Amino acid sequence: MPALCDYPTSPSGTSAPVADASSKNDHASLHANGSINSRNNNSGGGDVQVSKKERELAEKEGTLNALGHNLETQEAKLVEYEFELRKRKREQA
Repeated sequence: MPALCDYPTSPSGTSAPVADASSKNDHASLHANGSINSRNNNSGGGDVQVSKKERELAEKEGTLNALGHNLETQEAKLVEYEFELRKRKREQA
């Protein structure tokens, strides 16, 4: 599994896998759409529902992405706090 920082940045500015909107049958679109639209197979086509396991995996992936974003935010706050702390120490010296 790639690190969260290996994903391209989405339009919202968070690091997350970016789904290819032009392809309805790829794995990312499966998660984005919640179903696979018309696979053109011999079963008559139509919508194939996403399995319970796929939904659970998509949920976990979303949770991990959210946690990663939260971690990045907390790291940024820590860096900012450390900077302010060093600044105060210099001013007191």
